[in-house]
Amino acid sequence: MQSAEQVDEMSETQTAELKQRLIEALRSVHDPEIPVNIYDLGLIYRLDVDEKGVVEVEMTLTAPACPVAGSPAWTQERMSDEAMLQLGLF
Repeated sequence: MQSAEQVDEMSETQTAELKQRLIEALRSVHDPEIPVNIYDLGLIYRLDVDEKGVVEVEMTLTAPACPVAGSPAWTQERMSDEAMLQLGLF
C-alpha cells in the first residue's frame, strides 16, 4: 500500500472523472425524511479533488436540530431544479 506521498499525480481528466463518480455516489444518498438525494438538495457546498486524489467535501444538513448541525445554513435556493420539481416547489 502506498502512502499519500508516494501516489502519482492524477491528470486533469482523471481528477474530473473521479469528481463525477463522487457526484454520482452522492446522488445515491437520500435524506431520510425527504425523497431527494443530498447532492440535488444542495447540501453539498463544495466538492474538491486534488491532483493526488484527495477529496474534500463541505456540506450541511437539512435539519438545524440535528446534533451535528452547524453552519453554513442551508436554504431552498441551493436545491437543483430537479429536486424542486420532485418536491413540488416549482
